[in-house]
Amino acid sequence: MPAAFWDKPRIIQALREAHRTGGDLSFTAIKATKSGLLCAAAAHFGSYRAAVAAAGIDYTQVHRRPAIWNRRRVIELLRDLHRQGADLRESRVARNVPGLQPAARHYFGSYRKAVLAAGLKYPPTNPGPWTARRVLDAILERSAKGEDLRQGAMLRTDASLVLAAAHYFGSYLAALAKAGLDHSRISHRHAKRELLRVQQNLKYPAPFILAELRRLNAAGEDLRDYPMGRKHPRLIGAARRRFGTYRQALLAAGIDPPSPRRRRWEMAEILDGIREVFKTHQRLTSNQARGVNSKLWQVAQWNFGSWEQAVRDAGIDPARARPPHGEEVLELLRAKHAAGADLSWDAMLLADPPLVRAAGKHFGSYRRALGIAGLGPPLNADSVPRTSRPREGPGFTADAVLAALREKHAAGADLRYRAMYAAHSALVRAAKFYFESYLKALQQAGVAPTTPGRRRVYRWTRDRLIAELRLLQKTGQELSPSAMQKSHSGLESSVRHHFGTYRKGLEAAGIDHEKLFLRQQRWNRSTVVDELRRLHRAGRNLRPAPMLKSKDRQFYAVVRQHFRTWWAGLEAAGIDRRSLPRPSHHFWTQERVVETLKRRQAEGKPLHWSGIQKTDGKLANAIRKNFESHDAALEAAGIDPAQVRLRPAHNRREPYWTDKLVLQTLRDLHADGHDLRYRPMKQKSQPLFFAAKNLFGSYVNALKQAGVDYWNMSQDQLARERSARQSVSCATGVDPSVVDQNFAGAVDVAVDGAGAMRE
Repeated sequence: MPAAFWDKPRIIQALREAHRTGGDLSFTAIKATKSGLLCAAAAHFGSYRAAVAAAGIDYTQVHRRPAIWNRRRVIELLRDLHRQGADLRESRVARNVPGLQPAARHYFGSYRKAVLAAGLKYPPTNPGPWTARRVLDAILERSAKGEDLRQGAMLRTDASLVLAAAHYFGSYLAALAKAGLDHSRISHRHAKRELLRVQQNLKYPAPFILAELRRLNAAGEDLRDYPMGRKHPRLIGAARRRFGTYRQALLAAGIDPPSPRRRRWEMAEILDGIREVFKTHQRLTSNQARGVNSKLWQVAQWNFGSWEQAVRDAGIDPARARPPHGEEVLELLRAKHAAGADLSWDAMLLADPPLVRAAGKHFGSYRRALGIAGLGPPLNADSVPRTSRPREGPGFTADAVLAALREKHAAGADLRYRAMYAAHSALVRAAKFYFESYLKALQQAGVAPTTPGRRRVYRWTRDRLIAELRLLQKTGQELSPSAMQKSHSGLESSVRHHFGTYRKGLEAAGIDHEKLFLRQQRWNRSTVVDELRRLHRAGRNLRPAPMLKSKDRQFYAVVRQHFRTWWAGLEAAGIDRRSLPRPSHHFWTQERVVETLKRRQAEGKPLHWSGIQKTDGKLANAIRKNFESHDAALEAAGIDPAQVRLRPAHNRREPYWTDKLVLQTLRDLHADGHDLRYRPMKQKSQPLFFAAKNLFGSYVNALKQAGVDYWNMSQDQLARERSARQSVSCATGVDPSVVDQNFAGAVDVAVDGAGAMRE
């Protein structure tokens, strides 16, 4: 029957008729057979339970209830299962008899106590075909065969025997003792047998060890400890056992032990190189220095700890080794404009990439940075990023958000989400705060778009592609096709689209592409040797670690493919590995740490431990190694640790939330109809919630000061939720009484809050 023809008398008559004929009036049955009656009952009586009660029927008689457990029922069921021969182990009972194991735990504290209360043996392990005699016979039989009788080994080979032994004798060790076996002797005998087997497998006579070492030396093998341990672990182990140390074995074989010395770079040489580089570069960050002169960058990192530290020790302003920040970007742009430099995006991307990136990072885009510097089109106050203007109170109210959206719509601005967030992020965040989403704010302002906007696609041109490829090469990034597909897939596909192939795009950018396609080259031993000699003459560090970190890591794989090891390839090229540079790991001393701390104090940098860890991790590690504590290092530098722990007054931030701001925000939210109850506000608006608690003692007191009646507000919210649940119940057929249980927490919170208000 349609829902429009139902009324209260007809609903009561239908329920009584179904009850008189013995029909199932449970919620589940009515939902499956007569959903129209269920929906009409919920609409006219508030819930299906109320409709059944109005018909004079006891709802508890028609409501389906689960089985009722008690102590007597648990014991009886356990005994019945035992008489039937069922497996009473806890895992099997939980799987085969639903509800019994939780009920046993509830009424007896644990399943074990329930089994014992039923007069049954615990643990009720099912030993299967085992008996006590069979367990002892099996243990003695395995002992006669010399098998490993340790408990861990038996669990891996025959777990059923261990379980049966625990069932009949209490534990596996008790079963061994019953069989007349000592577990400690079994473990010792097995360990001794394993040791003898290992020694027999690794047993090398001394003449054989010496002959093998001479053979490997004649074949040009690397006889250092680590390579020998990787390739010939048994030989080097036997040599140590026979001769005491591996070095003694080499001396006995007439071989000089290899001891390559690392080349030590002179500090003056590194500093002179840094000064020469900065003569041709106004600014050179760490990434740029790695692309310009990777060798100089590496030795500077090794010997000075960081590139910035090396630049400072070279007598150069360390700001030239860092990307510009904030106002420095604007000053540099004005200086370049005064010098007559080309400030177009393409020209600046080639001339000073860090400046372009810093402008985009701090001002949103390079064009906006030009506008703020007074070198481009004028920008209004809203377009200036938050980082470039002082912070002021609450940025917007609900009415101000709507007015700003209408104003920008009238001015023809792009109101799509991405465009607005890039230009006016504060306005978008305020719209989401007051109206739950940016789209709802547009609808409230009456300027919602009729069709969803399309995302603006970045348009590549040939000139931009060439400039980007040159920039990537200048910064030292790998330009091979595989690497570009992983890191810059859009750029790589655009190059193929505009130039036909990726190789032609590199040629147009003036980049030598032969080294980028090593897989397509046909390498042989002679060409590999020639390439190694060329790299050595060019001053490249040919140790494995620098090669793997540089652009020639594919060539490293080619060398290993033809010579099996990297060092064998160098030896074939006539390059002595002892002459290769090696980093120095002993740079920091106590004097160096003290000098660095004094310099940080003079520069006004943080000296507390967390600040040092965040800004200079190498200095923090050096303090740990050279001093007993952070305070000891400060005292050695003549700095009072107590003064360092005090936070300077100029670094203390003024709190954002004030009494007036909290009260005004609560009033605005209440006027807009937001849910200001305790739990929703704690979940959705934590800053405002905790600010109210800190400033007014409790959140309820803050609402009281703001003129909000907590009791009336919570009752209004509960009424809204109740009407919404009834609508959902009528549409989906879900029992409102069941739905009400999910909102019991909200009701409790409302009642508690109302009680606090009345007090």
